[in-house]
Amino acid sequence: MNTARDSHTATLLNNGMVLIAGGNNGAGSTDRTELYDPATGTFSLTGSLNNTRFEHTAMLLNNGMLLIAGGRITSGPSNGSLAPNEVYDPANWDFCPTGSLLTLRYDHTATLLAGGQVLIAGGLVSTAGPTGPDAAELYNPTTLIPAGLVSIAVTPVAPALSVGATQHFIATDQNGQQLASVTWSSSNNTVLTITNDSTNSGTAYAVGPATGL
Repeated sequence: MNTARDSHTATLLNNGMVLIAGGNNGAGSTDRTELYDPATGTFSLTGSLNNTRFEHTAMLLNNGMLLIAGGRITSGPSNGSLAPNEVYDPANWDFCPTGSLLTLRYDHTATLLAGGQVLIAGGLVSTAGPTGPDAAELYNPTTLIPAGLVSIAVTPVAPALSVGATQHFIATDQNGQQLASVTWSSSNNTVLTITNDSTNSGTAYAVGPATGL
């Protein structure tokens, strides 16, 4: 990496690259971010966070943007817990503020829900106390649609499945980039069902005679 750090986040984006954000560089929190390109095995700098932070969360949203929430700016009992959030836009390589947490927190969790919201829960407010906030909150993205989306393609196309077989489907945009989140449905659940479970979303199960989708 270009910047030594710990307590940062590393998130796989829809374009196949990994965004590494924030962290503690030994002297304190950093606002530096970089992209890792698996195709070349290289790291490159890509803008700066609006707030230095570490022990934050980074959650990929359905619209392809990345929500960076909470964290803290210093170590010790007076740790500077953060409320401001920001989003990273891979299309423009920039970070924009997007509201603030209702409760200061770091070392918390962020979970993407089926409806596209992000549940932020738990964490710590200060290292001086044994417990953190018991309040949870929801982040509502302004849109669930990826920027610049023109069309969606599903692969494989019209596969033939025998009863009892399974098939995993992938949805991509017009540029061939896999979409982070898709709501799947079957036109005939007596022939084929398909799951939206986060652990195997897009997996279809042939439950009745069929020659294809």
